[in-house]
Amino acid sequence: MESIIETLTSNPLYMAGAGILGIVILIFLLKKVFKLVIILLVIGVGYIGYVYFTDGNPKKTLEKQFKEGKAKFEEVDDATKDIRKDLIDKAIEDAEKQLKEKKKRK
Repeated sequence: MESIIETLTSNPLYMAGAGILGIVILIFLLKKVFKLVIILLVIGVGYIGYVYFTDGNPKKTLEKQFKEGKAKFEEVDDATKDIRKDLIDKAIEDAEKQLKEKKKRK
């Protein structure tokens, strides 16, 4: 081991090669650390956004959204009640006409 270190330090060409190799290894390590930092930042921003939009209480937010959805559903249900009634009445009339026609054919 001592002979390798002595050879590297005594020859400037070997020293330059070892320096370049060290810089390349350092660059690869920094790239990995940079990717890790970026991933952690994205996760952190996502968490902060989640807490912000749920007001820190996801259960309360879900209950609020459920109530709003239920109110919208009831509003649409009331608006379409007459249309559904008319469609059902028409379907019953059509079915009765078809039954009468079949009885006439027999």
